[in-house]
Amino acid sequence: MAVWLGAGVRLLGRAGDGRFRGSVFLRGRLGLSADQDLGVELGGDRHGRWDTSAVQRALTARERDVLAAWLSVDLPQADRFRRQAEVAVVVGTCGCGCPSIDFHREPGVGMDVLANAGIRGTDDGLFLFALGDRLGGIEYVGVSGDDPAELPHPNLLSISRA
Repeated sequence: MAVWLGAGVRLLGRAGDGRFRGSVFLRGRLGLSADQDLGVELGGDRHGRWDTSAVQRALTARERDVLAAWLSVDLPQADRFRRQAEVAVVVGTCGCGCPSIDFHREPGVGMDVLANAGIRGTDDGLFLFALGDRLGGIEYVGVSGDDPAELPHPNLLSISRA
């Protein structure tokens, strides 16, 4: 079982195509292993790919249930994010096929990790993030092999504030 101890963002600057490059890291203890940084490239998946096609769709029932579970935790500005969640739509997904989703994209605005979750029975995890004062999305961090096509059931999540 994964236990996340913290998260952060390292912004490295603009690439030639105008996108920001950097990395998101989770610092945590995975099972009995030593502390590790698990890198996920900001603006791309672990393979350096990003689905840049315009996506505008309603959240699936599972995505809405997972988001509701996140927002049941006592977070700073939780009421604001709960109101945003009521009207949230998916505007981006990860190109690797993992279940990461974006609710909002805003180039140049730093990511603020609101909460982390370990997924019971795996070494994988998730984090909920904001971009400025807007709910940004849910990032899936897979370390145990193949990523699932959808988010895990909320009952499998061990959620904590970041």
